[in-house]
Amino acid sequence: MGIKWLAILLIIIVLLFLHPSAVIADVERENLTPELLQERIKSPQLQDGIFTLDLTYLEIDLTPENNEFKEQFYRKLQNFLNHTDKISGLDFSHSLIRGDFLSNR
Repeated sequence: MGIKWLAILLIIIVLLFLHPSAVIADVERENLTPELLQERIKSPQLQDGIFTLDLTYLEIDLTPENNEFKEQFYRKLQNFLNHTDKISGLDFSHSLIRGDFLSNR
C-alpha cells in the first residue's frame, strides 16, 4: 500500500513540474505595435477553415495610459471583423492583455 501512494505522489509531482502553464510563463512576448497589428491584419491565418487574426505570443497594452493605441486597436479589429468576406476569428493564445479587453467594442 505504501509504494502505491508513493507512486501516486511521484506522478502528481511530475505533473506539477511539467504543467504547460509553467512552461508558458517563460515565453517571451512581443509588444503589439500599430505596425505589427497592421501586418498581422494583412495576413490572417487559416485555422480550422476560419480566417483568424494571429495575435499569439503578444503583450497587448490596452490600459488608459495607452489610450491612442487602444483606440487604434479596436478600430482596426472592427474593420478586420466587419470587412472580411469569410468567417473570421481572433487568436490571443499565450498573449498577455494589460488593461480591459472589451469584446463588445
